[in-house]
Amino acid sequence: MKQTLLLTVLLLATAQALCLAADAPGVQGTQRPLVFLYGAQDPDAMGTLAALGMTAVHIAPDLADSIELAEFSRTIGIAAAHGLKTVVSIPTVSQSFDRLPSPGSERYRGWVADLIERVVTRFKDSPDVVAWATGDFLEDAIDYNSADFRAFLVRKYGTVSALNDWWGTGVRSWGEIHQRAALDLDRDMPFGVGRASVDVAEYRRQAFHEVMAHWAGVIRRLDASRPIMTGRIRRYRGLGSVPDGYDIVCPYMDPGVLEAD
Repeated sequence: MKQTLLLTVLLLATAQALCLAADAPGVQGTQRPLVFLYGAQDPDAMGTLAALGMTAVHIAPDLADSIELAEFSRTIGIAAAHGLKTVVSIPTVSQSFDRLPSPGSERYRGWVADLIERVVTRFKDSPDVVAWATGDFLEDAIDYNSADFRAFLVRKYGTVSALNDWWGTGVRSWGEIHQRAALDLDRDMPFGVGRASVDVAEYRRQAFHEVMAHWAGVIRRLDASRPIMTGRIRRYRGLGSVPDGYDIVCPYMDPGVLEAD
């Protein structure tokens, strides 16, 4: 009965996001693969996680914690007492309207750099921390805004005239350009794909890449020794946009997508 229960729990864990990262470069103090369960960060559950065969916990600090992140430090200590290493997940994906992730937003870039520095500086000397992770589901929160899109087009084409020559349009100024209108230009093309829509797709790929590169760059500047993991990435387009600064990429598919029934 106990073995059946254990197998059931492990199967459920696999469906809900059990992560195994074998031979992760730079993992300190152990050659064991990192095996952890997303979302399991209750200090009272650490003993159960260890009994299930987990080797690490993947936990994120509460931004309302004290300036020294005392509660988070306590959780890392409890995990260590049960033989579990810690992957520190830095909550880099802001849902706040005034600081949505965007490569062109100095407000966001400054806020997230300060956040990363606060967390990494506090825990980089801990022997119980084996890796850093960035925020989950960036693709759901990133701000693909018109100003950044226009800046991308200016860098690519230089002039409105050059843009019109390529798109086959009669745009009079950069201010007239919006992503929705660019996509509508190609709605009658096969699969809705043409020159304007490809530019929209490339802008979004670059934006995703640049936000993630900013995160990794700040982390690496503060701690060059530990591996960096991505947060969970739902969409295949995001997987192709991950910069080279990441050692471990974490694709994720919701169980309801894997098996609709």
